[in-house]
Amino acid sequence: MIKRNILLTFALLVAISVVAQPKIVAHKGYYQKGVVPSNSIEALKRAQNEGFDIVEFDVNMSADGELLVLHGDWHPSQKAKNKVHAQHNTKEAIQAILLSNGEKVPTFEEWIAQAAKCDKTKMLIEIKGHDTPAIDAKVVKKIQTTLKKYNMQDKVHYLVGHEFLVRELVRRTPKGTPIALTNNYYSPAFCHTLGCSIAGRDFDSWRRHPDFIEQARQLGMELMAWTVNDPEKIEWLVEQGFDYILTDKPTMMRRILEKVGKR
Repeated sequence: MIKRNILLTFALLVAISVVAQPKIVAHKGYYQKGVVPSNSIEALKRAQNEGFDIVEFDVNMSADGELLVLHGDWHPSQKAKNKVHAQHNTKEAIQAILLSNGEKVPTFEEWIAQAAKCDKTKMLIEIKGHDTPAIDAKVVKKIQTTLKKYNMQDKVHYLVGHEFLVRELVRRTPKGTPIALTNNYYSPAFCHTLGCSIAGRDFDSWRRHPDFIEQARQLGMELMAWTVNDPEKIEWLVEQGFDYILTDKPTMMRRILEKVGKR
């Protein structure tokens, strides 16, 4: 009887340890400034080779209806002299400005084709808001078409900036698809009513509202924080039992998880 209880206790501890392991989410891929550009196919391949749990990337639709993978509204950046707006220019105009490694800005299909080659590393798709709900709906529909083509619908999570996109994803994606809303003004309870299964906020917002952690848990939601590059902050999130941590330093985060026994 004693031996049986010990075995049950051990099994329970193992189960808790597995559940409590936060996912390493490589923000914009596994990039390196000046060497490997973010949101590049090379950065995606590096993340896959490292075996990181999830890669986060951003999707914008060009003026001629092509889904492209790039961060923010401007390419290469808002501060650059030679820049183009990601949603108000054509695919050709955007891809004419090469990434620092010589790659063109990847199309969404090129990205997913590479993602489909590795079962271990899942994707977190951040859909940028566009000018109208009609365009947003078109973006969601195009994403689903490509994911179906590569049998990737059950291997993605979503991060979106406003309510319409959440509702559109709930309508068009398989039941139970993980979705998070990026707006820090909304409580987990509100996000849950929309159909989000993940409560997501930036790190500082979670620290200001620790009560939201318990609120999310009571609703059965997973916890996500972004974009965290400080070791002490990562350790705090691990202690709180967060499920997903977005970081620009995924190898550092992995070392932290190994140190605290979560890997």
